[in-house]
Amino acid sequence: MDINNILNSKKLLTEIYFELQKYYDSIYPNAVVLMEVGTFFETYEAEGVGKAREIANVLNIQLTKKNKTIQEVSIKNPLMAGFPNHALDRYLQKLIDEDKYTIILIKQKGNPPKVRRYLADIISPGVNLLKNDIENYVTSIIIEKYNAYHVGYSTIDVNTGKSYIYENYSSKEDPTYALDELFRLLQTYKSSEIILTLRNVECDEIVNYLELDGKNIIINKTRMKIDYQNEIFKRVYNIQSLLTPIEVMNLEKYPLITESLGILLEFIIAHNKELLEKIKEPVLIEDDKFVYLGNNPIKQLEIDKVLKLIDKTKTPMGRRLIKERLYNPIFDEDELNSRYKAVEYMIKKYKEFNLDDIYDIEKLDRKIKIKRLHPFEIGFLYDSLKSSSEIFVKLRKKTTKIDNYISYIEDVFDLNKVGVKFEDIKCSFFKEGVDKELDELIKEKNYYVNELSKIKKAIENLGDVKVEIGVLDKEGHYLSLTKNRFNLIKEKFLNTFLEVDNKTVFLKDLRIKNLTNSVKITGDMIDYLSEKILAYESKIINLTQRKYLEILEEMDKKFNFLNELSKEIAKIDVAISSAKVALKYNYYKPQISQKKAKFINLRHPLIEVNEENGVYIPNDIDFNEYDGMLLYGINSSGKSSLMKSVGIAVFLAQSGFLFLLKWSLNHIEEFLQE
Repeated sequence: MDINNILNSKKLLTEIYFELQKYYDSIYPNAVVLMEVGTFFETYEAEGVGKAREIANVLNIQLTKKNKTIQEVSIKNPLMAGFPNHALDRYLQKLIDEDKYTIILIKQKGNPPKVRRYLADIISPGVNLLKNDIENYVTSIIIEKYNAYHVGYSTIDVNTGKSYIYENYSSKEDPTYALDELFRLLQTYKSSEIILTLRNVECDEIVNYLELDGKNIIINKTRMKIDYQNEIFKRVYNIQSLLTPIEVMNLEKYPLITESLGILLEFIIAHNKELLEKIKEPVLIEDDKFVYLGNNPIKQLEIDKVLKLIDKTKTPMGRRLIKERLYNPIFDEDELNSRYKAVEYMIKKYKEFNLDDIYDIEKLDRKIKIKRLHPFEIGFLYDSLKSSSEIFVKLRKKTTKIDNYISYIEDVFDLNKVGVKFEDIKCSFFKEGVDKELDELIKEKNYYVNELSKIKKAIENLGDVKVEIGVLDKEGHYLSLTKNRFNLIKEKFLNTFLEVDNKTVFLKDLRIKNLTNSVKITGDMIDYLSEKILAYESKIINLTQRKYLEILEEMDKKFNFLNELSKEIAKIDVAISSAKVALKYNYYKPQISQKKAKFINLRHPLIEVNEENGVYIPNDIDFNEYDGMLLYGINSSGKSSLMKSVGIAVFLAQSGFLFLLKWSLNHIEEFLQE
């Protein structure tokens, strides 16, 4: 369907609205069309179409009718809820926070009668840059069932640009293996929106098994051809090769990955293709790097609660990494020892490091790449770089790149003026010399501002009066003072003249308008100066916005290390967090052994911290080839707790956290499966 044709048709505005609402209802669950009409954004409801009642309730705004004098509700006179267009950000954020709606934003251009409406944005729970969550993935899943389940998985966080892909099969011996791994991925990478493509399997079956009830699920019934997949990959990842894009990405052996990824990219493109600009190719999740988590141990062992216990991170990057590590225990002994070593170092040094002023560098980097970084976020970036440099100095890491970036920001921006959103830019925040044309415009504008100030000061000098300069959108600039003060200087006022813009201005020729408590002063010269000031302001705003986007492009090309910096800060943050937890709860560094597993002072971390009497008795367990263990006792004596403590210990040890005294790399999967 051509949305522009609908928007530009000669039908009634409400008829156009409902045609759009019906169309988007057929694609997205909980679709809401917000249409700009004059100075308001409006949503309608009639004949069972639209959500005006619901939206009015969510936003706490008045529900009315298009024409409230007419009793009947119809397509021509629907129920209506709306809010001023200057309050769009506030109300849009409320709808996004509901984590439910797909918002179709229709904006307008031009002035009556030549108003043109256009599709400005489609904002859904998983595809938006306004959500404040630490992570916000939109996910595409394909599940086929013949003799066993076959799963393809793709997920993208448009806020950070991170993306992951995965494919797996179940077997006769373990028929739910692929679904179990899929469940782990859904727990690891929180999805606000899931696109499900199913074959030979019931939707309810999958929703129940993967615990997706209540999630924002879109059922896709169209399979994507291989040629179209290649076309999308070529366009999104800018692939230029004699090989097909799928071959270039080394995904020719993963048909469900490529299809699920193609469906996902097409979904995001339909919302806002700019969100995929400069996005990196996805990371393939390989099974042999991670411990197999059979029988859903994440849920059985309450790993989400364990995460809350051990997460003392300060940065969003650290919070994402600590979760990713805990939900994905690994085999790599070198990597585990590296993580242990980092924690041991921070046990002695963590008080020296301050991460409080570090913002989400990963998100800031992504916003720079797609030119969505607001000027006020330059301050966030600057503070993050300054803190990162201080941390790197203490760790004896090179800071040249970071320091160069800091110097660049200091040379380009006036950091006292950048505290605005892009759409709210009213003046230049660049330092003098950054753009000669901009400097010249500011100089010209200041000349006329000073000339207007001459009139203001001339009136103030007539007596002990305070004169204010005001401005109205439709009328321009004016001068004002209290009525009493004006009466004191009125005689002098009528006999005073001065030079303004090389012209003689007699104050008696100015227009005086008496208001309730004040006097408003306008006139031909004031109008002339106002026109000049506003014209130059408009040019300055346009040039500042254009120059700012150019600067973002330059920053992305010149300083392309932010992604690596965010990874380093995340690792440091997790190490500090783990050190604090180890000191607080007396956790130990595991000693990796290739022998059978041995647990010394084994504890259940969740039970231990909630022990009311303050005394928790740990256990020693030795799983060797000679000794077995028969665990028995009365109900509530701690049998399940002891078994679960083994599983939690495995998670923590194999994820690089301190907890145990001794641990074996062998037989890990046996514990988690049993």
